[in-house]
Amino acid sequence: MATRYREVVTSQLYDGKTQLNRALQGLIIAAETVLALDEKKRQQTLIRTDAGGGSDEDINFLLSRGYLLITKAYSSRRAEKVCQSVKTWYRDPLVEGREVGFPSIPHPYCQPTVQVGVRSRRKNGTVSLNWLVCNLSETQLQQVYYLPKPWLSLPEPILWWALGCYDLRGGG
Repeated sequence: MATRYREVVTSQLYDGKTQLNRALQGLIIAAETVLALDEKKRQQTLIRTDAGGGSDEDINFLLSRGYLLITKAYSSRRAEKVCQSVKTWYRDPLVEGREVGFPSIPHPYCQPTVQVGVRSRRKNGTVSLNWLVCNLSETQLQQVYYLPKPWLSLPEPILWWALGCYDLRGGG
């Protein structure tokens, strides 16, 4: 779905058990056909998914095809390991109980990425650990997500641009 324009780019009907991690690559190939996405256009196309599109295979597929990407990575076990390497956590001024930070030991992908650890407190008091994977530059993130002026004084603005860009994802 082209969220900003509220347009359905391609529509596929799967059985009720098929999730995005089994369908993403086929949907992307279908969208490439519908939108005539050549290599140059793919480099200007942002794919934003939740963890269902965040497997290593799907992330490397999108990176290798030249897309701009922001997704939550899929593996909760690996998220814990990646987030344990975050040395400094920064409190999210918008979402109570959410913190972000850069992992000092990011997961390797087929191309360079920016990775952001996300630590959140659930309503029951337990902690949720996730991490975002992104290949947008700071300038590209600024074009997608407006960072309120007071936030520009926060440490590491790229963390907030990436988090805000991820939070803008949408679907049908």
